[in-house]
Amino acid sequence: MTEITRDKSSKDGQKVSSVGLEIKKRFIGIKELAIFLNIAKGTVYGWVYLKKIPYLKIGRLVKFDLQEIELWLKARKIKEII
Repeated sequence: MTEITRDKSSKDGQKVSSVGLEIKKRFIGIKELAIFLNIAKGTVYGWVYLKKIPYLKIGRLVKFDLQEIELWLKARKIKEII
């Protein structure tokens, strides 16, 4: 998973202390998912339109839960024939 370390200034100019704060990114957008899966963004849009991939709508935004995407990928894995 992607790890983000934050150490930014607040809007009023005061520094926000975040020593040791790490945020693991769980929800990603269409562009990030396309990069993660190494596919075109248009393919992701098509899968969303056809409801072939698990996604969330947050207002107008389409987001993907990385944990659900990993389970979705595992369920589609082709098993080898021995």
